[in-house]
Amino acid sequence: MGKKHSHQEAEAHQRKVGRNFVSEYDGYYPDQDVPDVIDISSTEPEHFYKNYVSTRKPVIINGVIDGIDLDSFHPDKIVSNLHNDDQILLVEKKFQGGFGSGTERIKMTFADFMTKLKEEGENYYLTTQYTEDDPDEIGEVLQKLQENLANDESESDDDEAGDWLNPGTVPSAHQPQPVGGEIDDDDDDGSRTPLGPPPNATNDLVSDTDSIDFNDIHDDFDDLENSFDQDQLSEIVSEDVPGGPLTAAEADRRVHEFVQKPLTSLVPKDALPLQPSILKKLTPQQINIWIGKSKPQEGDGFQIDEEQSDYGLGRRVFGGGTSSGLHHDHADNLYIPISGSKRFTIFAPSDADKMYTVGNISKVFASGVIDYKNDANAPGWRELRGDSAIITEVAKWRLDSDESLTAAERDELQQLIEIEEEALEDFDAKVITSDGVKKDPPSFSCIPASILHLDKIKEDKLKEKLLKFAHEKWPKFFAAKRMTVFLKPGQMLFLPAGWFHEVTSFGASDKDSTDNIHIALNYWYSPPDNRQKVYSDQYWEQDFKRTLESCKHFSA
Repeated sequence: MGKKHSHQEAEAHQRKVGRNFVSEYDGYYPDQDVPDVIDISSTEPEHFYKNYVSTRKPVIINGVIDGIDLDSFHPDKIVSNLHNDDQILLVEKKFQGGFGSGTERIKMTFADFMTKLKEEGENYYLTTQYTEDDPDEIGEVLQKLQENLANDESESDDDEAGDWLNPGTVPSAHQPQPVGGEIDDDDDDGSRTPLGPPPNATNDLVSDTDSIDFNDIHDDFDDLENSFDQDQLSEIVSEDVPGGPLTAAEADRRVHEFVQKPLTSLVPKDALPLQPSILKKLTPQQINIWIGKSKPQEGDGFQIDEEQSDYGLGRRVFGGGTSSGLHHDHADNLYIPISGSKRFTIFAPSDADKMYTVGNISKVFASGVIDYKNDANAPGWRELRGDSAIITEVAKWRLDSDESLTAAERDELQQLIEIEEEALEDFDAKVITSDGVKKDPPSFSCIPASILHLDKIKEDKLKEKLLKFAHEKWPKFFAAKRMTVFLKPGQMLFLPAGWFHEVTSFGASDKDSTDNIHIALNYWYSPPDNRQKVYSDQYWEQDFKRTLESCKHFSA
């Protein structure tokens, strides 16, 4: 586990090893090429927490949690299992050979999505479902933003007007899309941009296994007036929860953010476990489904372009498959493949300085959670603590719930909130660049996924050329210790927060188009910041009680 150091000793050590940030991480560091493999049938929750969760150690689990019927999620049965005619989903299009960075989301029903996937192939992908990704809503937001910027420019010639959304402009950290007319199925020209997050956001890209946006599951419902009628806003469904009465509007939103569409339809049927027993000590924050398609490829799959700064690699990978890109989460992850298979390439948080992240790292906590500096590479970033909670949101919670606070303590917390609000209000940076694309979030690596798949290249000269290119551009990366995980249905992967990972998805076989569909579920959890007590306070526990109570009153 390593020796613990004081803050001053830690800073001195970071300077000595050439880091410009403090790392307190003292969890597991790989001493082997693959994680441990355990059987769920012989693993008790207490043992699992002690040996893997508290030590921050990834592990492959043979078996699946109780309550998940893998057969009902098979590509031929999943529509009838999750079908809801009234649900409109936002489906992502492939960009640069992968997903998670496209500017375009296309509206369709789940049945239409599955039909497109089977008939039209690999260009579509189902990821997290946030209403703030709705192209219609986003267009309105950006139109207002452009009008505000025009006013700003007319008022001051000395200040360069920014075109980033400030925190609170939209109720989620998931990024806005460029303003446009109709949704064009054949036009996908951008990458997502990190936005200054509202409460509990983690600024992360939406992609397979990507980090939860803690903003979207926290009880900040200032925008409810725009989404619900007065009856929903005034109807009280429960008063026996922390934080005051629970309204129908809040309950509905909590359920949709906790159990993402189209899985939401399973909540009233009790057909999806909400708190799996193997991780019962942790607080669940979101349950997602990921669906795509990937056909096997012959040869290396694509040609490189030496004229481009990244050799034109994008998110493409050699040997076929669809990549998530190399990134880390701010949540603990329980990953469950349903159909198809996954290849994970993972790196410990202690190698964060070798990952060439988009953002400038401020701190790596003992839990593995990685905090960033609020600068041009992570505009609007809000300081985190070791359980990924945003410090100012904890301050608001304490002000609302802790009656023992002294007047001086209340003033200090209020001042902390005001300082952050002023800092975010004054921060200007670009959301959409001049060529119409967006930057990746700070938690993503600048290293293309293909560099993690050089072992798949069959042509020796091509492999040699790329190795030389990568060693010159990202030299420290090759000193990081990696682990490789091949995951198939009937297994799960526990991956602690802060572990960098690139995930490549493969279809089940090459027999026919249906078999090439890959489906996975995952659970995101707030990471523990106290090895003995799990969490240092009741911040996440009280929030989750409101979410569970919401599920009791929800009907799809």
